[in-house]
Amino acid sequence: MCKFIISGGALALFLPAAVTQQAAPQAKDVLQRTLAAYSSAKTYHGTWSFVTSRGDASQTMSIEIKSKAPNKLWFRVSAPPGQKTTPDLTTIPEMMVVVDGKTAWFYNVSDNAYFRVALPEKAQISPLMFIPQIKASTAVRREPDRKVEGKTILTVQAGTADGGKTRMEVDGADYHIVRIVKEEPLGASKITSTISVQKETFGSDAPDSEFSFKPPRGVKEVPPSLGAAALFGSPG
Repeated sequence: MCKFIISGGALALFLPAAVTQQAAPQAKDVLQRTLAAYSSAKTYHGTWSFVTSRGDASQTMSIEIKSKAPNKLWFRVSAPPGQKTTPDLTTIPEMMVVVDGKTAWFYNVSDNAYFRVALPEKAQISPLMFIPQIKASTAVRREPDRKVEGKTILTVQAGTADGGKTRMEVDGADYHIVRIVKEEPLGASKITSTISVQKETFGSDAPDSEFSFKPPRGVKEVPPSLGAAALFGSPG
């Protein structure tokens, strides 16, 4: 079976929990402005790191994202060469999602399988749509601002259903994401997942040829995952 564990929108990690009304900009404003900064980009190219750790064990994945308005996306999660799995952490599969304007292709590299879904007429595409989703279960609140290398970093934080917490840090000047961190309790220890932006460019050249997918030879096609088409909006 072809499984994809990364889905949903990054900013949904704080919804549908209530949002506290604190110092300006309020938590809700931070979320909305961050979403707008990415969804309004005509083109986007970013490289992110995704590090999961528990005690001395850790796993690092690289995330590369390209998007072109209104309906093209290229998303890839890959592991560094030679990285060994550890029984203390759930192995994250290597995967790719390519949206070429007509079809969304989901390719699980680890399972050597793919599926595809047709896009609705008004497909909704965002560079953030496949960043791992973490749902909040408590009110989202603002944390104190920090100064890092002359930049003002805004932070919003919420509790999660598993008793942990998650926070998102953004640059107060342009509302670009700096880091998303989730801490999940597990017995006497905890699992920490950190998604950090390494490099990103807004408005660069993005030829349509970069958003194409051809299944590699020998890769099996499987039925679409339940709900995959709904990620892009309603048909019609």
